[in-house]
Amino acid sequence: MANIDWPSGLRPVSNGVGGTAPQMRPYPKLAGIIYEGDLLYMGEAGVVVYNGTTDANADNIIGVAAHYAATAANTGDGVFVYDDPNQEYICQSATDAHTTQALVNAALGRHAPIVYATGNTTTLQSKVELGVITSVWTLDTPLFVVRDWKGEDNELGKWHKFVVKIDHRCHVATNDSVTRIT
Repeated sequence: MANIDWPSGLRPVSNGVGGTAPQMRPYPKLAGIIYEGDLLYMGEAGVVVYNGTTDANADNIIGVAAHYAATAANTGDGVFVYDDPNQEYICQSATDAHTTQALVNAALGRHAPIVYATGNTTTLQSKVELGVITSVWTLDTPLFVVRDWKGEDNELGKWHKFVVKIDHRCHVATNDSVTRIT
C-alpha cells in the first residue's frame, strides 16, 4: 500500500532520549499561530515559527512545538517546546526520491531543509516536511537524517518518513540565558 500524504510536522520519537519521555519546557511566544510540530526559533521577544524559506534564524533553533498555540504575545501564555538537542523526530519527505532501499540508505547521515506550509486548521498540526536531502550542510538544511523510520505505513516511494534531529550547528542549547516561562 502506498504512503499517504499526511504532513504533520516534526513528531517526537515517543520514547524520547535514552528511553525517557521527550523533554518539554514552556517558552514565551510572539503573536501569531504556532502549530504542533512546527520548528521554532527564539526571537528577541519570544518563540517564532521557523519557515525555512525567508528566515535567517536557522542557527537559533530551540526545538519543536509540542502543541498548537494561537494566543497573543506576552499574555502569560506560551508554548511548550521539545527542546532537548538530542531529541529525534519523525518527518515525512515531500519528495518521491526514495523509491528503493538503496536511495533511502543514501539519505541517511545527510542534511535536509524543511518545506514549510501553513498548518492544518482542522487538526492544528504543522504541515512541515523534509525537502530534498543533500550531503552538504548549510543554514538552509537544519535537519540531520538519522535513520529510516520503521513504523507502520512507511513504504518506499513518495512521502517516505525518516527519523531526523535538529543539526547541532543550528540548535541553541537551552540554558539559563534563554527566556522560559517559570
